Amino acid sequence: MSSQGVDDLISRLRGAECYNATVDFKVLMSLQDDVSYHVDLYSTVSPADTLAPCDYLIRWSVPGSENSAATDGFSAYFSGNLFTFRGERMVERHFLSDPMPFLPSGRTPGVQRRTQFAELLPQFIADEIEAITASPTDYIWHFNPDTIVGGRGAMALGARLEVNGAVSREALYIFDRESAMPVSITTDNNPGALAEQTIVATYTPPSAPLACAPLSDSLLAGMYPDIFEKYRENTFAIVNLPGQPLPRFALPTLSGERYTYLGRTQGFRQPTLIVLFEPESSFARATIEGVRSAVMQLPYNADILWASVSNDRDAVDCLLPAARMGETTLVSAKALARDCGTATFPVVILVGSDGVVADVVVGYNNSLVSDVIQKAAMLH
Repeated sequence: MSSQGVDDLISRLRGAECYNATVDFKVLMSLQDDVSYHVDLYSTVSPADTLAPCDYLIRWSVPGSENSAATDGFSAYFSGNLFTFRGERMVERHFLSDPMPFLPSGRTPGVQRRTQFAELLPQFIADEIEAITASPTDYIWHFNPDTIVGGRGAMALGARLEVNGAVSREALYIFDRESAMPVSITTDNNPGALAEQTIVATYTPPSAPLACAPLSDSLLAGMYPDIFEKYRENTFAIVNLPGQPLPRFALPTLSGERYTYLGRTQGFRQPTLIVLFEPESSFARATIEGVRSAVMQLPYNADILWASVSNDRDAVDCLLPAARMGETTLVSAKALARDCGTATFPVVILVGSDGVVADVVVGYNNSLVSDVIQKAAMLH
């Protein structure tokens, strides 16, 4: 065994800032039919996240055969939020709503660390290699920092796990010598046994890399609109929105133009209040008057986005017949309300110029003006 170069390999894997790859993933089994997957990987390093070493989106598919139909699915994790879809069912978990599934239980890691194919991501491979090299009593391993595999310069790490004197697992990791990114991983489970299983993962650069945009539920909903519409069972709760980036959106204005917000990369020109409301509600007019009164009393300038969840332009026009300075009126905002995690209106979302939600005010009451003024103090 030699640790020379392994620490550097682990560091480079863990520090992969924006990673894209496609993987040919084969499961070869002695007692069952072999299975082949096509896997698309995307990850961005997330050093401040204590739950996972990276944000990731994993898309997979299995081609159909004479006896089975083609299937596909995806897993996505970012900032304490996990989405998984397979078998016409989407499971959505949020750490702020229910932290238990994300926390390890004994030797079992949290759900965000054991989603299918997460072990193929370089940041997770770094954790695996670190565990192998830190357990000399469990693993016998060897690292070659300079070899040739398939005609290309490579690094190779081989490891063997023995349990009660019998080989339980053998693994061979091949990495590109220049980039340190994975080239292939071959794993034999229970080698030589009747139930032997061999897994071969072969990496290639993607034909169309995903841009290094921050992952969000609105981004996923845009990529998979039918899935989110049909299978989403629960939504991100509005009470958990503070501290999170405001979801991206594109909505029509009352005048017929398009208002597009691209997320934190765009931000706002100054602190902004997004007011989600139902124009038919008996509280709509009082909400508009209350928010305007609060904004006028702030010690700084703030913009207002009036976002009607209704498509009834006439009803909205009756409430907001003329746009005031710093105000924009939007309609058909149900999708934005869904992405923010609310079906209760009115809602006032207070957003800093950096695009991060500072706080929310849910519902209408007689203290709306003072509530908005108090919470808006966090924006400046």
